[in-house]
Amino acid sequence: MVRRLPCQTTPTNLGRSLLLLQKVGLIKLKDGVGLLPTVLDVVENPKNLKIVELEAPQLPRSLDDAQIALAVINTTYASQIGLTPAKDGILLKIKSPRT
Repeated sequence: MVRRLPCQTTPTNLGRSLLLLQKVGLIKLKDGVGLLPTVLDVVENPKNLKIVELEAPQLPRSLDDAQIALAVINTTYASQIGLTPAKDGILLKIKSPRT
């Protein structure tokens, strides 16, 4: 079964999501993609995740779908449905001066 993995559709947020997924080993991106990779830049996907782009407000609702393995949701939208990243998150991106 292919599991869907929703990410925000805007180029900057999609890029950050893909870089985060690569950092934890879920996907591998083409070398040299920079800060704005797209789904077309995914060269390895060992978990066979189908990355789908959604508008940010739709991401929390996507968690109700049984085919969703996980979702990349920012704090603003996660908190609107009662999620706390520190408690409910699988992976957190910690803000740093360079991000």
